[in-house]
Amino acid sequence: MPSGTVRLVAPRLAIRTLIAPIIDSLARNYPHVTLDVTTDEQPGDIVRAGFDLAIKLGETIERDMVSVPLMPRFTTAVVGSPGYFEDHLPPITPHDLARHRCIGCHSGPSGSLYRWEFEKDGVAVVMDVTGSLSTDDPDLMLSAALAGTGLWHGVEELARQTIADGRLIRVLADWSPSYPGFHLCYASGVALAPATRAVVDALKANARNA
Repeated sequence: MPSGTVRLVAPRLAIRTLIAPIIDSLARNYPHVTLDVTTDEQPGDIVRAGFDLAIKLGETIERDMVSVPLMPRFTTAVVGSPGYFEDHLPPITPHDLARHRCIGCHSGPSGSLYRWEFEKDGVAVVMDVTGSLSTDDPDLMLSAALAGTGLWHGVEELARQTIADGRLIRVLADWSPSYPGFHLCYASGVALAPATRAVVDALKANARNA
C-alpha cells in the first residue's frame, strides 16, 4: 500500500479544477498517502524547491521534465457586470479598453501588471490597462468585476457560470486567444515513488473522465 507525503505545486485554477475533484477518492483509496498542495501561479524549478509534482501551463514546461497533458487549451475572456455596462459602452476592439476601468493583475516573479493580450485574424494587440484595483488574487478580481468595479480579464473557466447566469457579460470574445492547457510535470529519469505514482494516476484518470 503506497504511503508517504507527496508535495505538489499548482496555480489556483488547476487546484480548483484538477486537484479538488480527486481529493476524496485519493484519501479513500490511499489512506496512507498525504497530498501536500502549495499554490503558486507560476511554479518554477520544482526539484530545487523540493516538490514531487507540479501542474503548469503547457507553454512554461522545461524540456527536462516529463509532461502529461491534463486539460485541453483554454480561452481567455473579458467580462463586466450589467451595472458597469449601464454606464459604459461595451468595447468593440481592444483599443476601446483605454476608456474603461480595468482590474489589473499582478503576475510573474516581479509582480508586474499583466498586459492584456488579444488576437484576431492574425493581428495581435497588447494593451496596458488602468483602473481602481490591481491584485494577484483571482477571486478578488472576479468579485470586483461582479460588484461593477471594472472589467476583468482572465481564464474563461473561472467566469463561465457567472456569464451563463447573466451576472457578468462577456465582451471582445472574437479577440480572445487560447493557450495551451495544464500539464502535470515531474523530473525525468527518476523512478516515481509509489505514493507519487498514486497521485499521478489519480490525476490522469480524472483528466480522462472529465
